[in-house]
Amino acid sequence: MSGFQVPGRTGPGGRSAALLIGAALAAAWLGAAAEELLQAVATPGRARLQVCRNWVMYNSCNEYGRVSIPDRVAVGDELWLEFGSNPKSMSFPVARIRFVDGVCTLYMRPEKPESDDSKLDKLTVDPCRKPAP
Repeated sequence: MSGFQVPGRTGPGGRSAALLIGAALAAAWLGAAAEELLQAVATPGRARLQVCRNWVMYNSCNEYGRVSIPDRVAVGDELWLEFGSNPKSMSFPVARIRFVDGVCTLYMRPEKPESDDSKLDKLTVDPCRKPAP
């Protein structure tokens, strides 16, 4: 059956398969949330803090919920955070603010492209909004 051909296919791999893959990639790209880097955000006054440590052989991270923060936070601000059931405090210099779908992530240091977001010190603010001009 060398003359048998599947409808819609023009050969191995076929144009239809390429179109299907292209359509799937376009849909994924259009559906992906657009990330914005902001200079300031309005917050509900609380955030979730993740603090990570590198112990040479492994990394460990702890998460603390309901950490109080100001109603407005900007890049360059130095936040004084108090958190945990056994009260701890730390300074959190805001170096970068990432905004995606109403959720803001504040970073202490600018992240590198190869950085694993799950292993960085950060504050997650949900919900947050762009401040009024």
